[in-house]
Amino acid sequence: MTSPIFNDLFERRQEGDYVDFVRFEESQVRSWMPQAEAFVEIVASLFSAGRQ
Repeated sequence: MTSPIFNDLFERRQEGDYVDFVRFEESQVRSWMPQAEAFVEIVASLFSAGRQ
């Protein structure tokens, strides 16, 4: 199962890496941050659980 935020952030990264003169507005980026942070926490907890 994939996360919608993961897919969206991946698309934005691709856009930022490969499209000329891409600019993201601060309001866009701020709206992505809480979801991205939650996603990272979930992935980190999965790694931690796998180590135990």
